[in-house]
Amino acid sequence: SGSLHVARSGGADAMLVFENTLGTNPFQVGQGNDDSLRFYYNASEAIRILSSGGLTFNGDTAAANALDDYEEGTYTANVKDNSGNTSSYTSTGYYIKIGNFVHVSAYLPNIDTTGLVSTDSFYITLPFAGIIGYYGVGSCITDNVTFSSGRTQVSARTSTTADTVFFRGSGSAVGDDAILVSEISSGVTDIFFSVGYRTS
Repeated sequence: SGSLHVARSGGADAMLVFENTLGTNPFQVGQGNDDSLRFYYNASEAIRILSSGGLTFNGDTAAANALDDYEEGTYTANVKDNSGNTSSYTSTGYYIKIGNFVHVSAYLPNIDTTGLVSTDSFYITLPFAGIIGYYGVGSCITDNVTFSSGRTQVSARTSTTADTVFFRGSGSAVGDDAILVSEISSGVTDIFFSVGYRTS
């Protein structure tokens, strides 16, 4: 076995060039003088791997724009109240994290609110802590929720501490308000939600 060694001279990029039989549309791989690894097609940069980590595309060199993380998986969604009490009930949630943006969805059937304070807001945990003060918004479908007077619609929103999602009821000629634990029929209510939010 052996290896191919391509050296850079001075400040010039070291390039490995692949061409078709006509010598056109070359594909090139090179190391830049900033120690990035670059991939070119037909003399235009397509992908750059930064020495500090992350990918940029189509000649964008800004580290702030680099894709530096991709992850998908499941997490345990817990139900809790705004006093910090957590029910023993759990369900499985799903997430995709791209860079610092997270998309979460979960289905929670027959939610058990045992151990939660009835007058508190009802929360569901998220897989990653978010940016405090940033509100991610999403949608939800509810079954057997007893809305407070005048509220007929519900939406999902991340909390001010950005580590939970909670639900806001709204309706005609009334302001929106948090769904309380008392509005959840323990052992009966189902919630399916989807929300996107930013992590730090």
